[in-house]
Amino acid sequence: DYAKARERRLSGGTAGIATGISRLDEALSGGLGNGEFALVAGFSSCGKSQWCAHQAWHASVMQGRNVVLFSSETTRANMQVRILGRHSRMEQFGMQAGLNTSHIRAGTLTGEEYQAFRAVLADFGSGQYGKCYIATPNKLRKIRTT
Repeated sequence: DYAKARERRLSGGTAGIATGISRLDEALSGGLGNGEFALVAGFSSCGKSQWCAHQAWHASVMQGRNVVLFSSETTRANMQVRILGRHSRMEQFGMQAGLNTSHIRAGTLTGEEYQAFRAVLADFGSGQYGKCYIATPNKLRKIRTT
């Protein structure tokens, strides 16, 4: 394990799963360790679910890691939309602000936005990234891409 961690560090990577927040990754000695469980707690509506969705996306897309995200409050559908909304901000889709997640949930995307959404879904499910699973109290499912 030490040799692998050293090799990743020397090649510019991190020993753990980076959060994308340099000071936090530094404090965690390179990020979360493989297989570690992190509990995020805070007041209602302070951004916990949004932050967790971003972290799951970052680990899956930017680092190619497989992720399981457990949520006891936010529904699977809302977490999926948040992760896909974040994915839509990737440069290849040409939408700096990304898709409006409220419009996705409400089913009010314009025709052009819907086509972009289909492209985002196809890309996220293309197999080029790590798998991203969302677990709610009674089910565990991979993000659907169809």
